[in-house]
Amino acid sequence: MSNSRETSSIPVTVNMSVIALVVFLCGVLYFFGQAMSGGTAEISKSVAGAQIIDTRDVAN
Repeated sequence: MSNSRETSSIPVTVNMSVIALVVFLCGVLYFFGQAMSGGTAEISKSVAGAQIIDTRDVAN
């Protein structure tokens, strides 16, 4: 007799955890991308007073 109910080798909770982790990491990546590019004014306000040191023209 064969079992009519098939069981998967990976539980559903593990699949949902992986999906939630991927969504979270995408959100973090988007947030930091916006912060680094100055995409939104609210995020850029926190770094508006930062001192920028340009080292491209400094002799070695």
